[in-house]
Amino acid sequence: MDCMGHGTHVSGIIAGQGPNVRGVAPNVTLGMYRIFGCPSPSGVSGSSDDVMLKAFEMAFNDKSDIISLSLGGDSWPDEPTSVAVANIANKGTVVVAAAGNDGAGGLFTASAPAVAKGVIDVGSVNNWNYTVVDVSISNSVTSNSIMTTLSTSIGSVFEFDSETPLVAPTFTSNATTCAIVEDDLTGFVAVFTKSSDCNYKVVIMALSSAGAAGIVMINSQPGLVYPTIEGANSSVVSVTPEDGQFIMDTIAAGSATIRGPTSKPYVIQAAGEGGQLSWYSSMGPDPYLDLVPHVLAPGGNIYSTFPIKYGSYFVMSGT
Repeated sequence: MDCMGHGTHVSGIIAGQGPNVRGVAPNVTLGMYRIFGCPSPSGVSGSSDDVMLKAFEMAFNDKSDIISLSLGGDSWPDEPTSVAVANIANKGTVVVAAAGNDGAGGLFTASAPAVAKGVIDVGSVNNWNYTVVDVSISNSVTSNSIMTTLSTSIGSVFEFDSETPLVAPTFTSNATTCAIVEDDLTGFVAVFTKSSDCNYKVVIMALSSAGAAGIVMINSQPGLVYPTIEGANSSVVSVTPEDGQFIMDTIAAGSATIRGPTSKPYVIQAAGEGGQLSWYSSMGPDPYLDLVPHVLAPGGNIYSTFPIKYGSYFVMSGT
């Protein structure tokens, strides 16, 4: 079972053949070698070198033409997984690996085994398109349609067939906590602005615990953001700062509601930052000052397949 959806999402990017997702190599034969377990109650999931080495060996012995590694860890070309895939690449198998998702740390954040000799190290650029839906925001004097992301909360769908009241909760915060003042948001869609005062995931979990029927996060930067949220009972979407301001103005004017989506299953909208390096994409050089990543490919805000029990399709980001 793909507990986190990552493997299903990558598989759709590679080999999707359905009406909503067509992969880059739709006629390929996939070999699947699971190395990650399901998350613990604390949300932690990982693997170990011995498990990964066994998977690499199995893929090679099965005569795979290409081995794609959407994983990473330490940055050294000499560590065990790097040495293993370098040996596989040296025998003629194409090995492609993720540069890593630690780009916020700046230079020297490239991951192993992507830094291994002979391996194609791939970084991420943002998608040229957003996958969005149309919702209606209104009160007694105004009404407007805006675009939101698909729900970024795993396993939930942001869908309100009737007018559902909007509220902008009040928060108290200090250096370590972010508490919601309102303790009951049942029946309301809560709206908040992503900021540095409170970690947005902490805010989302607080709103979800208060019973919010849905959550709208206003991005603090231009464009949309698709944060993957696990463990929230509420569906979560994001909107641009401009649309967020309209929502807040409508709430301030009184009796604001939301309804939708009115566009199904989704709408494609041009993304202004398409083709730009994703903020999370790890950067080189590697510890021996070799230049990585070698190539960049779309990895930011990608719509692809997802486990059926989690909604069948999802937008995720990564290298």
